[in-house]
Amino acid sequence: MCFLLVVTSALSAQSQPPCTAPPYRQFEFWVGEWEVRRPDGALAGGLEGDRMVLTGVLPSASDSTRLDQQRVTWSPLPRGKVRQLWEASSDGGQSWTTVFDRLYERKR
Repeated sequence: MCFLLVVTSALSAQSQPPCTAPPYRQFEFWVGEWEVRRPDGALAGGLEGDRMVLTGVLPSASDSTRLDQQRVTWSPLPRGKVRQLWEASSDGGQSWTTVFDRLYERKR
């Protein structure tokens, strides 16, 4: 009788859709439409076409007395990949220097 219960439990677990266990739902708070705001309430970014773009200012890496504009962009790519590009500008956005450029791919 015990063996039958184990087999039944194993079969019912296999019939569940993939990724339905609670750990897979931890980031569902992101579902829906969101606005990203700075602590002062100003809009920090959002969707630009199919890209998510966040902007702000941070102390310059080369001169801590200067603030540089920062821009981080997440762009969807073919086959489910995502590119994250972080750029900085010390001339008011006339030119941009790459700070971080990475490609995200799902594990196989």
